[in-house]
Amino acid sequence: MPQNTAKELHVPVSGLTGLHQKLVAGLTASGVSGAELSELFGRDVTAICVKCGMTVSGEELATVALAASAEALSEPKLARLRQGYCGRNGSDSNYYTVQLAANPQVDWDRVLLGPAEPAPEPETAPPIEEELAAGAARERARRHRWWRIGVGVAALLILLVIRHAMEGVRIPLLQPKMEYRTSAPVQVE
Repeated sequence: MPQNTAKELHVPVSGLTGLHQKLVAGLTASGVSGAELSELFGRDVTAICVKCGMTVSGEELATVALAASAEALSEPKLARLRQGYCGRNGSDSNYYTVQLAANPQVDWDRVLLGPAEPAPEPETAPPIEEELAAGAARERARRHRWWRIGVGVAALLILLVIRHAMEGVRIPLLQPKMEYRTSAPVQVE
């Protein structure tokens, strides 16, 4: 008996088309027909940007996933999604929360597991788990980049100050500039 529970998935923008394909395969394997599939996506599937809050309906996700290319889409929002960017122009979000509404006829856990023999995925779309891991690694690298640059600059400055102190040379910006004056030249006869 299907469980009547809602699901939320945190998916990278580039993984939305792969998730759509996975949902279609799972729903088709559980006996949902084409017309019911379209109605189910329109009613029970929604994606929301985690940063800007833009909502994308299940029908729009299907349109994006089934489009041959971004140029084939007439709506700019859908074209940006197809290219792997947030649907809102100017948003730099990398993730969407996909909400699967509770439905007494659909067990989302079983649908997400997919059919017994999984359909081969296109070579251009890596599995969602790999995309999530790669996205998390990129986020960690971005987060630590400025910290590492700051530590490097601080170490360089400390070494520079130590060098100046050891050589007995004036440290710029910390010690006053020394002024030297010479007396009038002496004439030798």
